[in-house]
Amino acid sequence: MIIPLGLGLLFGASPSSAQLSNEERAFYINNALSIQTREHTRTSVDAYTLPLGYFSDWTLYDANTYTETNWYPYLGPQEISKIDFFRITGYDDIVASMEKDLETQRAMVIAGGTLMGAGLIGLIAGTIMLVSMEDNILPGTITATVSAVALGISVPLVMWQPDDNISISFAVNAADMYNRKLLEAIKTGNNTR
Repeated sequence: MIIPLGLGLLFGASPSSAQLSNEERAFYINNALSIQTREHTRTSVDAYTLPLGYFSDWTLYDANTYTETNWYPYLGPQEISKIDFFRITGYDDIVASMEKDLETQRAMVIAGGTLMGAGLIGLIAGTIMLVSMEDNILPGTITATVSAVALGISVPLVMWQPDDNISISFAVNAADMYNRKLLEAIKTGNNTR
């Protein structure tokens, strides 16, 4: 589901944008910011098995549905990144925070990928040691166990995502403020963008 937000100025609903020439209106539409929201629904199913006797059991299924609404910025008709959105609107502190989160994400992915590769190699080596050294399984067991732990630790590192806690209303207000300034700049002939 896509819901466009902050588009009142973008599509000429404002009486002041009606005073623009066709060229100015086209420039405005191609350079104005807008926000679209998309709902993402996730469903998880939990199963609970209860023993009813020696040879039977009863399984209960519990389905949980989670709906999350995310926002996506657009410059004219083109979707842009949130970093570019905040760079355009002049929120340098948010840009710096997002860039720091991206650097952290890259470091986590590199560390997790390295740990995952080492874990896979160690798991293969431990398995080979277990098969080939039938009389002494301790080295193979230790190697395989440590490697499995490394694999387990690597998964959250690779999956880490930055926390995007910027509200939709904040983004819509930032886009509207930018669009008002853009409209004024076009009307006064100072459209340098």
